[in-house]
Amino acid sequence: MALIRRTLPVLLCAVVVMAPNAGAVDTKAFAGTFSYAGDAAERKANDADVDRITAPFDAGLRTRMRAKMHGSPWLPKRVKIVIRDNAVGIQKDDQPIRMSRLDGTPATFTEKGMATTVTHMLTANTLSEISRVDGLVRTLRFRLSDDDRTLTVQGAVETQPFKGPLRYSATFRRVTGE
Repeated sequence: MALIRRTLPVLLCAVVVMAPNAGAVDTKAFAGTFSYAGDAAERKANDADVDRITAPFDAGLRTRMRAKMHGSPWLPKRVKIVIRDNAVGIQKDDQPIRMSRLDGTPATFTEKGMATTVTHMLTANTLSEISRVDGLVRTLRFRLSDDDRTLTVQGAVETQPFKGPLRYSATFRRVTGE
């Protein structure tokens, strides 16, 4: 299963790269800084998913998971996306920016003494980031609105001991273009 999780993004990227018109996506549209603009309904839905995956555990864990959910990097206040040639970097709040190629080539970074592998891919109008660190896999899918002013992020976090992924969403508004 772990082998499939590691190779599937690369295989999917290869299919996209070989597909006709795969380069038709405007990567520059994603470049810019976005500020969190989620509302109470979005927060309530995210909290409900925390409750779902932590139901078998104690209330203290649910409280800690909610606090983690509403803090960086899961739901940051600011997201900055940088596009350079065939690479993208995504910075959440004041964390270091993580650059990697848009073709799905993994890049490894060391943060707080732990190796993190990051993969970025661009398909259709979705920019994806997959991060792997110490048994945790976080997948983020960034989508721009038609007017390029609203960034919607769909996230999923998989880790032990939870059965199934924690799913969440966040809405951001463009502050600047790059």
